[in-house]
Amino acid sequence: MKPTRFAATAYIIFKNKVLLVNHPKIKRWLPVGGKVDPDETPDQAVLREIKEEVGLDVKIMAQKEVLSNKVVSYRYAQLEDLGKKFHFDFIYYAKSDTDTIQLDAEISEAKWFTYTDYLKIKDELFDDVKKELEIIYLQEMPYNPYMLINKKNIDKIKDNDFEIVVVNHCDTKTERFIQHLKQLFDTKIYFICKRYSYDEKSAKNISKMAENKDFFDTDVIISELNRHNKKILVFDLSGIFYNLSKDITDSKRICLIEDTKNGLKEKNDNIPRISIATSNLKKLIENPLVAKGIFDAFITYSRDYNYEFGLNKRVLILGTGSIGSYLINILEKRFTHVCGYDTDIVTSAKMLLNNHDMIKDIDKVSTYDIIFSTTGTDSALDLDHLKILKDNVYLINCSTNNAEFSQDQIKQYKIKDDGLTEIITINNKRINLLNSGYPINFYKQTGTDSKAIDTVFAYMIDSLVEWITNHKQNDNVDLETDKIMQKETSEKYIRYFFNSYVRH
Repeated sequence: MKPTRFAATAYIIFKNKVLLVNHPKIKRWLPVGGKVDPDETPDQAVLREIKEEVGLDVKIMAQKEVLSNKVVSYRYAQLEDLGKKFHFDFIYYAKSDTDTIQLDAEISEAKWFTYTDYLKIKDELFDDVKKELEIIYLQEMPYNPYMLINKKNIDKIKDNDFEIVVVNHCDTKTERFIQHLKQLFDTKIYFICKRYSYDEKSAKNISKMAENKDFFDTDVIISELNRHNKKILVFDLSGIFYNLSKDITDSKRICLIEDTKNGLKEKNDNIPRISIATSNLKKLIENPLVAKGIFDAFITYSRDYNYEFGLNKRVLILGTGSIGSYLINILEKRFTHVCGYDTDIVTSAKMLLNNHDMIKDIDKVSTYDIIFSTTGTDSALDLDHLKILKDNVYLINCSTNNAEFSQDQIKQYKIKDDGLTEIITINNKRINLLNSGYPINFYKQTGTDSKAIDTVFAYMIDSLVEWITNHKQNDNVDLETDKIMQKETSEKYIRYFFNSYVRH
C-alpha cells in the first residue's frame, strides 16, 4: 500500500492581494504550505509553515460546512496520486494584517498578486491554483472593477495637462466614481448633475472633491474650462455635454466618452468622441439589469398604490432595442399578452425571429391596457395616438430624460398628480402617466445594480485612457469602445462581473 503524505496549504489574503511563492523545485507560483508533522494538526502545520516561509502571523478564515453546519478551519481537502505515494493536502484561506514578509532561505521569491497581476500569469498556473484564485478575487474580496484598469496607461498621461468633467446622477455610485478618479489622476474635477437625480448626502461628499460647488450652473464650469488650454477628459453618462461643447474654446481639446445614445443625435466633427452605448459590456451587463429594474419598479409601484394589473392585461412595449428587448422577455413571464413595436425594420425582424409578437401598425395602440416606452424620444406616441387610447390606460415612461409620450403637448390635459402618476384626461378618457424620470426609471429606486455601474465606470476610464495613449486622435472621430479596446480587455470586465455571482 502506498504511503500518504499529509500537507497544509494556505492562500494568504491582504486587502486586494494574494501571496504566492515561487516553488524552488517545481518552478511555479504556488500558495504557501508544507507537510504536516506527526505531532501536529493540519491547522497547527499551516500556521507554522506560513511563519517559517514568509514570516507572517495570520488568521485562518473558517467556514461552515454546508451539510453539517459545523465550523471547520480548512476549505477542503485534496487527494493527489503522485505515483509512489498519495499527497493529501488541506487547503486554507488566511488573512494577514500586513504585506511585509520575511522569506525563509529556501524560498527565493514571493509576491503579492492583485487580480490584474494574476491575469498576467494565469496561463502559467496549475488549474487548481487558478480555480482558487478566481474564487478568492471574486468572492472573498470586495467587488472592485477599478483594479482592472491598465495602470501603465494611467502613468503615461499623469503628467499631461488636462482636467476632468463628470456628468451623471448625484448619487453614491457617482461619488465612488469621482473618488477613484481622484486616486488615479492628480488634477481638477468638475461635476455636472442631472436635475432630477440629486441626493443631498452625496452632493455634500462630491462637493469636497469637485472644483465647482453648484452642480447645475454649467456656464461657470465652461468659463473655468476656457481659462486654460488644457485637454478636457469628459465622462458623460447623460449625453448632455456634447451640446455644451460648442461653448468650449478650441473644442478639439475635448476627449469625450459617453455611455448613452443621447449625445449621438448631435454631430460635431471637431470633437473626438467614443461611446460605450452599443458595447458588449452594456449589452451583457447594464441593459438587462436596467430592464429588470424597470419591471421591479413597476411591480413595487403597483403594490404601493394598490393598482391591480391582472395576467390578462394587454401589454405593449414601444421600442424593442437595447433595453426594450430585455424588458419584453421579463413581461412575457408576467402577462399572457405582450407585444412589441419598433420603427426600425431590422430590430422588428430580430424580435420576430426570437418568437416575440410585434405590431406593424402603431394605430393598434388603442387596444392595450399598459404601454411601456423605452424609445428615449418624445415621439413614441403623438397627441393623435393619445386621443384613441383606452380609458384608464397606463403609460409607463422608461426614459430617465422624461422624453416619452409627447409630454409637452399633453401638459394642458393634466388634471392632477397622484404620487408618481400624472392623471391626464383626453376625450373624457383617463390616462395614467407613470412619470417623473426617476432612475430606474420612473420609481424611487437607487438604480442599476451597483456592481454593474461600477464596472461601466471602470471600463469608461480604461477605454478613454487607452484611446488617448495608444491611438491617434483624428478629426471626424466617432467610435465605439469595442473598436478602441482589445477584445480581451472588454471581456476581462464582463468575466469579472459575471464570475462575481458564481458561488464555490
